[in-house]
Amino acid sequence: TALIDARNEAQDSAKEARARARDLQDSQVGRKRSARAAADYYSLIREGRHSEVISGFKALDELTLSEVERAAFEDGLKRAKADMVDAGYQAGVEAFRRNDFEAATAELRRGLTYAQEGERAAQMRYYLGISLSRQGSQEEAVRELELAIAGQVEQAGIDDARFHLANTLVQFGRLEEAREAYGTFANKHPNHRFAQMSRRKAAQILRAARERERMAREAPTPQVPERPTKPLAKKP
Repeated sequence: TALIDARNEAQDSAKEARARARDLQDSQVGRKRSARAAADYYSLIREGRHSEVISGFKALDELTLSEVERAAFEDGLKRAKADMVDAGYQAGVEAFRRNDFEAATAELRRGLTYAQEGERAAQMRYYLGISLSRQGSQEEAVRELELAIAGQVEQAGIDDARFHLANTLVQFGRLEEAREAYGTFANKHPNHRFAQMSRRKAAQILRAARERERMAREAPTPQVPERPTKPLAKKP
């Protein structure tokens, strides 16, 4: 019995040893595969292939990486996104200055896919809003300019955003909002080259609104014709 127990124990130990060896081998294979994939990904970062760095980052979750590797790759992803944002911004502004508003819209939207918030995003929304307005997309233009202002684009050095928003609101038919935007712009930037124009436009909108109210008050009330009454039928 003792010999049988010893034999069984030895067999169990051998099985466990083989299992540990297989696990170790699998771990080594996985680590080698991860090392190759990590090296390939690092090459993308080093070569500046930003779109591939961004699209390939998700796949790193399946790899066995050290903390140092993961931190390095996260930094590479952040730099790739920043470079894509800057590329979209620069190309968009260049197209805008050429009056190629369709190209400007495409480039600025591409940049915004990598940064929805922050100073650079606000600047891109400013140029995008004006580009959309020049193409007749007033509703989208208003939204982008409002987001630019909410993102503090004025504090970033672009102080005429509210003036362009007011112009776009006029084209969109939202006159009272436009008047308020003109007034706010002129009050915030009294020495700006568009300040006097803004005051004049705000006054024009106000006068036009008052004139419409006056005409509505003085318009004659339409007379509703009386319905003719039927004569009473004579009794036979």
